Amino acid sequence: MTGAQFVETILDKIANFDRSMYDLVEEMDVWPVVCSIIDKYAKIGLFDNIKFGEDPNLPEQYLVGFKNVKIFFDKEFDMCYSLLPAIPLSLPSDRGIDFISSMRNRTNAYIICNRNQVPMVSKGGKKNYSEGSVYCWKEGNRIYYDTKFDETTNTTVFMRLAVSGFSSVGMEEELSADASVLQDVRTEAVQYFISKTKQAS
Repeated sequence: MTGAQFVETILDKIANFDRSMYDLVEEMDVWPVVCSIIDKYAKIGLFDNIKFGEDPNLPEQYLVGFKNVKIFFDKEFDMCYSLLPAIPLSLPSDRGIDFISSMRNRTNAYIICNRNQVPMVSKGGKKNYSEGSVYCWKEGNRIYYDTKFDETTNTTVFMRLAVSGFSSVGMEEELSADASVLQDVRTEAVQYFISKTKQAS
């Protein structure tokens, strides 16, 4: 079933409930709501897996690789950073950020951690890139690094993020969610629009 076909089933449910409500809801209004609800269910499932240790690996369908993410220098903090190329899913321990490495050497993964978990550096300032592992952490829409990179050899990184699985999916594409999940999504979407149109009237 495509996204457009699924939206039609929701509109049919709304029409069966109240035809006047159906006239107030447009197809393009339904799709973003559907995507948001599906992503909510996906996030809950991922959260439970991480929380209870069922599977340390995130499902491939939620992982997106981003090449050549630029490294910038923050003069105020005297630190290197990158802007997140997409908004990762908000998961425990920032697990929405699955992997970061140099573009030149993806076998040497950076250590993603909480800011408080970064090892103390020896007096004299920041360690050099060649001295060992690179630690990084998320602050807002940035990834900060505990290393000052050589601008001539290391100016970009590779990132793999767990992102919304459906927000970027077009309505003409096939939905990959389980039938039971789609049933719950349909019910919640119908209830959402019934409640919304009642408030508007």
